[in-house]
Amino acid sequence: MIGDATPRQRASRAEGLISDALREKYSNSPELLDTLTTHGPLSRWNVVDFLDAYVSGGVYPADRLHRLADMLLDIKLQLYFILEVDLGCYNLLVHDRGYDKSEPLAHPHVYLTRLSLDQTLIGKSRVLWERLMNLIYFLETGEELESKRSRKRSKQTAFFEFVSKDPKLRFLEPYRQIIEQYDQSYRTPEYHKSSVLRSELLGGRTVDANDLLKLINAAINNIWENLISIVGGGKPVSFSELHLSESGEIDAKYLL
Repeated sequence: MIGDATPRQRASRAEGLISDALREKYSNSPELLDTLTTHGPLSRWNVVDFLDAYVSGGVYPADRLHRLADMLLDIKLQLYFILEVDLGCYNLLVHDRGYDKSEPLAHPHVYLTRLSLDQTLIGKSRVLWERLMNLIYFLETGEELESKRSRKRSKQTAFFEFVSKDPKLRFLEPYRQIIEQYDQSYRTPEYHKSSVLRSELLGGRTVDANDLLKLINAAINNIWENLISIVGGGKPVSFSELHLSESGEIDAKYLL
């Protein structure tokens, strides 16, 4: 990358590299490659599209563009690491080598490989959300979210208090519960207390693969489309079951 390139030029080069990587990975699966490059999360989360919407919308200060481009590229890389490297390793190193969740100890090394990949997914999923929160806070304020941390208030608390006061960002509120549950169940014990994976190894709780994916699934659904609309001068346009009221309709507090 050339240091004095514009944010759009840098983003375009990075997007090109990721496209090349996908073509290399799926060189023997042209139909799957076509689907991923047309409808997949990495295709939808296009940094160039975001920067173009940002500039054309004229809503936010131009001097934030360089920093935002870097933050967006960090997120794009994190998505590639998780979706195209780590999740692929489950198939290559675990499932294709005979792993059976009903009899995991039949292949001890494969079983421990799965636990190692689980730990990687737990950490990287939270890194993705840290980067998303950092991006959104900087987008709106031009300040770093890290500066809002205190002994009594975490970055996460500061972020969700902030978005709850902004009508166009209020659609992010329901994600707080998902992150807190994930932290309580996986991230905090695995990285700061007694390993949840060790607990499984010794016959305690069983880690549900679908649970491990909840955080990444929450991140790749709805959020990007809403951010593109917002920086272009619009409002949130994409919602999920997280945003439904008891009547089954989108809760009015998320609608502008």
